[in-house]
Amino acid sequence: MIGTPRLLEILQLSSAKGSAVEVILQEFFELEQTDREASLTITAESLFLMVFGDDATIFSNPHFAERNSTVWSLNCRLSPVIFVSPRTSQDVAKSLALCQILEIKFSIRGGGHLMNPGFTSNNGGVVISMTNFNSVSVSEDQNTVEIGAGLTWSKVYQELDPLNLAVTGGRIPSVGVSGLLLGGGLSFHRGTKGLSCNGVVEYEVVLADSTIVKASATQKKRSLLGSKRRRSEVRHDMRVMSSLPDLEVYKAANRCRYVQWEALKHIHGINIILDIQPISLNTVRVTNAGIGSPLGIAEKPQQWLLVMSEWSNQEDEGTVREATRKIINEAEAVARRNGTFLEFKYSNYSSLDQDPFSTYGKENLDRLRNIARSYDPKGVFQILQNGGWLLDRVGKSH
Repeated sequence: MIGTPRLLEILQLSSAKGSAVEVILQEFFELEQTDREASLTITAESLFLMVFGDDATIFSNPHFAERNSTVWSLNCRLSPVIFVSPRTSQDVAKSLALCQILEIKFSIRGGGHLMNPGFTSNNGGVVISMTNFNSVSVSEDQNTVEIGAGLTWSKVYQELDPLNLAVTGGRIPSVGVSGLLLGGGLSFHRGTKGLSCNGVVEYEVVLADSTIVKASATQKKRSLLGSKRRRSEVRHDMRVMSSLPDLEVYKAANRCRYVQWEALKHIHGINIILDIQPISLNTVRVTNAGIGSPLGIAEKPQQWLLVMSEWSNQEDEGTVREATRKIINEAEAVARRNGTFLEFKYSNYSSLDQDPFSTYGKENLDRLRNIARSYDPKGVFQILQNGGWLLDRVGKSH
């Protein structure tokens, strides 16, 4: 996907380190395919340590377990081999370039507040942790604020509150900035401001070829359409469905929730939570009026029904996920019968097999695919990124 000369151009190393990188890569690429696969981890460790020093953490490092535990849900704690914590956009570009030349899987972690295994970590690959992007910088006129991609919303509010300022951020303090915005984002201001992503003025983006661009209404406009911590000893699953306001849907879901909880109460740590997020017509209209919103939300007042399950032990995951699925299936059946069902699925609440991108509508999906082909023609983020809501997986089960 990327050649050694281009890699060295991106890395900007000293002459000695550049030569060492060339030697490591030459030896790696001269190996037979099976031997190359066997030596991938040790080669990646050598290169990341050489380029990033203490900002790269490999499995043998005593701090590795701590890095690996910074996820909200225990079922997302997988077995990567390297954590790298870039400090600048250029460092992010270097991380991406190294993953490309080695063709090693990578995951990107912001606040780590996700419940789908494989979205913020992986097995045998690299986790690019944005934890060092932790600054909040308010413009001189106090009209905009620059927020680091590794922050949680609690840190953002702590910086803005003394200035009597607010942003359309998350309602839960431990939720990460990046993930919330990429999925849309529900804030306390959504009734007048729409989803949180509407409040974004500009993104700084590292593209697949490791170039760094600004994406705003006037610069790289189309790339804006590309959307998409605390420690815990609990595993989570979320599942969502949408409908027009319908009390019968909620009652049916709650009855089924009680039945499933009774059936699973022998499971250690079991908890099944049912929540309705009311989405007003004005919220939808303001969101859809935003710059090229790809969500395709029907312009009707609606409710997003969320079921969240919690449990403790890995062996119970399949059973609990099936119970969560039954509750949403029951709610969907009632909504379809009543004529209130809506196709849209909010990605931040969607479970692994729910495929939210497929509910955005064909026109929006085609537009997103055209953007991906334009800015990532080799499919780096579709092929090497370990998980997430990826365009090449639309219509396929995870």
